[in-house]
Amino acid sequence: MVYETIASVNMSSGLAAPFCYVNNVTGVASSGASSFFALVLVSIWIIFAVGSYYFQKRSYGQADLPQGVAVAGFVTAVFAFMMRLVKDSAGNHCMVSSTSVGVAIAAAIIGVLWLFFSKD
Repeated sequence: MVYETIASVNMSSGLAAPFCYVNNVTGVASSGASSFFALVLVSIWIIFAVGSYYFQKRSYGQADLPQGVAVAGFVTAVFAFMMRLVKDSAGNHCMVSSTSVGVAIAAAIIGVLWLFFSKD
């Protein structure tokens, strides 16, 4: 089995070339799906949810977890949409799949619903 190396990628094709390479290397051969950028989106969601929660706790003395989850969902959906716009030199979407964008949008909707229906 021949693996793609970083030397085989045309780095002058744009700033997205190294990211597309990482996505191709970490992809599952049978399905073509990669979990690398899905895990990046999960880490963005966790960082913004926890960061927003502790920022509120430090600034105001009390924190609202549904608000932090809603903010994290919105930010993650924006990042997922921006990652979906990146194309490689062949014109294929190379960073995240449309399923990952859909999951990020669903997480944002669930966070907003939790915020609206929370008791506070």
